[in-house]
Amino acid sequence: MLGVYEPTYDKDGNVTGEQYISFNEEGRSAEETLAIAEAYFFDKPVEEQQSIIARLLTKRTEKELKTAEDLGLIEKVGNNKDPFLNYKNKGLNNKVIKSMKSSYMERYKDLKGLTE
Repeated sequence: MLGVYEPTYDKDGNVTGEQYISFNEEGRSAEETLAIAEAYFFDKPVEEQQSIIARLLTKRTEKELKTAEDLGLIEKVGNNKDPFLNYKNKGLNNKVIKSMKSSYMERYKDLKGLTE
């Protein structure tokens, strides 16, 4: 993890957006980098760390979907409120996808409910 997304707030405490806090900027010492990582992640309660990771995974997934859409591999369709359910396969090989899914499901079969 090279950084986190932190919400930004207005003067009334309402979330107005988010900013990316990098843990890995050129010119920072190891001590400065560690202090920033501790302040923005490691010193937070576990529940907040989980929320930070979820936010980071969501942002990265959104970027990957955008890239796949830009490459013509998938197409945005429908008006589903869940942004991850609005895509249709255009250029990905369905046999490969099914094979990968089958392999993944077999590998993680002990995690019932998480992979279904």
